[in-house]
Amino acid sequence: MTFLAPALLGFLVLIPVVILIYLIRAQRRRAPVSSVLLWRNMVRDLEMRTRLRRPPLTVLLLLQLLAILLGALALGRPFWETATPPARQLVLVLDASASMNATDVSPSRLAVAKQRARELIASAPAGSAFAVVRAGPQARVVATTREVATAQAAVEAVEPSDGASDLRTAWLVAGALAAARPHVPADVVLLSDGAFPDPLPAIPATIRFVPVGERSENQAIVQLGIRPPLAGGTRTTAFVRLANFAATPVERRVRVVADGIVVDEQIARLRERGTLDLTVEAPAGTRVLAVQLGGSDLLAGDDRAQALVPLPGEREALLVSAAPEVMRRALRAIPQLTVREAAPAQYREPGGAALVVFDGFLPPALPAVPVLIVNPPAGSWLAPARIGRPAFALGVDPESALVTGVDFAAVEFGRVAQLAMPSWAAPVVTGPDGPLVLEGEREGRRVVIFGFDPSASTLPKLVAFPALVANAVEWLIGGPEGASPVGTTVRLPAGLSGELVGPDGRSHPLGPFAAATDRAGLYQLRRPGADPLPLFALNLTNEVESDLTPRTPQFSQSFPPFSLPAPEDRPVGIEFWPWLTGGVLVVLLVEWWFFTRRRAT
Repeated sequence: MTFLAPALLGFLVLIPVVILIYLIRAQRRRAPVSSVLLWRNMVRDLEMRTRLRRPPLTVLLLLQLLAILLGALALGRPFWETATPPARQLVLVLDASASMNATDVSPSRLAVAKQRARELIASAPAGSAFAVVRAGPQARVVATTREVATAQAAVEAVEPSDGASDLRTAWLVAGALAAARPHVPADVVLLSDGAFPDPLPAIPATIRFVPVGERSENQAIVQLGIRPPLAGGTRTTAFVRLANFAATPVERRVRVVADGIVVDEQIARLRERGTLDLTVEAPAGTRVLAVQLGGSDLLAGDDRAQALVPLPGEREALLVSAAPEVMRRALRAIPQLTVREAAPAQYREPGGAALVVFDGFLPPALPAVPVLIVNPPAGSWLAPARIGRPAFALGVDPESALVTGVDFAAVEFGRVAQLAMPSWAAPVVTGPDGPLVLEGEREGRRVVIFGFDPSASTLPKLVAFPALVANAVEWLIGGPEGASPVGTTVRLPAGLSGELVGPDGRSHPLGPFAAATDRAGLYQLRRPGADPLPLFALNLTNEVESDLTPRTPQFSQSFPPFSLPAPEDRPVGIEFWPWLTGGVLVVLLVEWWFFTRRRAT
């Protein structure tokens, strides 16, 4: 046994100090007397002039000396060295995102990464400790062990996903595992194709990067949006965006499947590293609409996307506006949506409306339902001022559901508000002077903001405006129908009974939110004696994952070329100061109890 802070053992000098106090303090004994009148004026300090004598070995003295001894030992931090300390720590972070399913290396990028991880484990110094972290849509620690076979089996058990990985969280988890043994040198190894945009933070370890992947020839469905039949219509419309990540133009067959029946086929010609937007239709009454790319490429998961067509049902929107003509036309074109109007001076509460649209008016507080804010007035809490010059769309977030099937290329926005950019909202369309369209969630309700006056823009003359309004309404109150990226947290309807079955056939517990949504496909509700009920669909609609170009990720710290250094011999052991500190507290409690009891007697 040794001490990590031996200098603090100097507090043992308090032991002779306490003994000295007992030597010089007055010694008294109890004796009954008839009166204390004659004792009142005695000078008690004279008692200190008596000669030194041996200190009395009382229980209080022994307890105080024991407390000082235990406290000094605790400050010295004694610890017992283990017989076989780990030579090193090896923390492996396996990227399990969708791009790791690519087959440009045989049999897949993830399989090659797992093979290299097993080789690293086998070549680690004897006595090393291992940890395996899976970086999927949710980061998860697969195993922590000192057994080579167990670590290799944990690597083999890592399953791929069909979505983007939460690599930042997985990286921070790996850093925390490395910091758990501060006296053992740690290597954190990332095995990935680098398909993530954000730099990784610094962690307390030596970091390494093992790249996988070689080629990028891939085509993908990167967006799918559903529009139910308009009033009087009979066909469902789907907006599809295709992307070609290869350096050469290609042709791919696009197949539209409605409830398992092929209803349309066409040839899509994609230029090199370009995109193509298509509009396809399916018969009215379609429940599940799927779009497929014919042929094959390096990643099969993004060659198919499917969505649920919203079921018919009446929904009510409250339009609060002094000039409602433009918004009234756009809202009444949305199927199964009834519109109730109110003047700004008459607005009180939304009543039974599922959505409130504020056009040119903004109350001091938003109602407790989804809200669409159009042209917020200058001087309000959302728009401090108004920008005089017209604006054009300079940036569009392609991942937002609001812009599905909407082309802003020919749109001129007039009378644009200078938005205050609330912290709970994110820009969807950005102009030269700031955001034009925002989406976000505030206090549990969704909010969409159009920071322009539609009547003063060219939007009402284009098909883009009703599509933009319909997208906003569907995003605000549409429910789990439609199509969402893998990894999305899906709110399920209340009152469901049965079991949720994923596209891989696995069952998941029912709750207010869907769990384990890291596989692409259709999620269904199965109940005894009833046909499966489709609940929602998830797709690999992520351009970052579909772009298979191998790249080196950005790190907030530099790293050398990969190699496992020789093990270092540093002491590792069990510290005893917490138990010694507890002993001090116990001794002090006993001393206090004994002292108060003696005074009482």
